Amino acid sequence: MANVKSFEEANGNSFGDILSSKRETKKVKIGLFTGGYFEYWRMFPETLEKNVTSDMERVKENFKKKFDNVVFSGMVDTLDAADEAGKLFKKEDIDILVIAYGTYLPDFMTMHVINQLPTVPVVFFSYRTMKESTLRAATSTACVTPAQSVLLRLQAQ
Repeated sequence: MANVKSFEEANGNSFGDILSSKRETKKVKIGLFTGGYFEYWRMFPETLEKNVTSDMERVKENFKKKFDNVVFSGMVDTLDAADEAGKLFKKEDIDILVIAYGTYLPDFMTMHVINQLPTVPVVFFSYRTMKESTLRAATSTACVTPAQSVLLRLQAQ
């Protein structure tokens, strides 16, 4: 090996302590999974689904303002919707999955998506609006339990 020096004292473009070639950079493709439980919609038929969907759309818009490459699942509220979301994320070859719950969502729905993406890292996103009603506060707080359950199931695999 030639007389290699550190970047502080070497002349030229080859150093012993810095990569000589640049890494290839790419934009991260984010899969945004938003969920709400279909069983809750009939409990509050005039407001809850509309409010949660609106909140999740706002989450999507905020993500799209900050990141160039966001793949949005739409509202996942049934197992069929979870299956479609998982297939979409797999087809789009996402780099990371962000999960945002608008209400409680059974962990089997979330796991159905995650299991289709075995090598994709998962981030749970928690949000709170400034002007939440008591109902919204209760439903977003209730999301901690399914997130913990999903993490425990992932750890067991």
